[in-house]
Amino acid sequence: PMLDDAEQESMGELAIDLNLYLDTILKVVYDENINGRHIVFSSFHPDVCLLLSMKQPTMPILFLTEGGTAPMADIRASSLQNAIRFAKKWNLLGIVSAAQALVKTPRLAQVVKLSGLVCVTYGVENNDPELAKIQMRAGVDAVIVDSVLAVREGLREHNDSRKEFEDSG
Repeated sequence: PMLDDAEQESMGELAIDLNLYLDTILKVVYDENINGRHIVFSSFHPDVCLLLSMKQPTMPILFLTEGGTAPMADIRASSLQNAIRFAKKWNLLGIVSAAQALVKTPRLAQVVKLSGLVCVTYGVENNDPELAKIQMRAGVDAVIVDSVLAVREGLREHNDSRKEFEDSG
C-alpha cells in the first residue's frame, strides 16, 4: 500500500522493499509463464509502475488511478492529468481510471488517447451498458466490468442498431 492507504487503514507505517517485492513477482512470472500467456501489469502505486518499467521491457504496464475522484497524497495519483503525465514519462502502456470521471466528461478519453496512451476504466458505472457505451463512443479502449456477459450484450445491441442505422442511410 501507499503511505496514505496504510494510514487510512490503520496499518501503521509500512516500509516495503519494493525492489525485492517486484523481483520476487517477476521471478515467478518469468519462471511460471511456460504457456507464453500475455501478461499486463497494473498498479495504483506509482513507484511499482516506475520500477516495473525499469526492471522489465517486455510486458505492458498500466497505471491505475482514481482519476481525481478521491484525495491522494501522492501527486502522481492525485488527478487524471497527473496520471497521464506520469504514465507518459515512464513509457507505460496507459492508464486505468475510475470510470466516474470519464462518464461525466467523456472527452477526457481523447486527452488520454492524444497523449499516446491506452485508456481503460473501472468502477460500478461500467456495469451499466449505457454508461459503457458513452465511454466506448468517447474512445475508451476497454471497460473493466463485473458482469462481462450483460455488458457485452448491451454493447452488442448498441453496435447492431448502429450498423442498421448506417446501412439504411
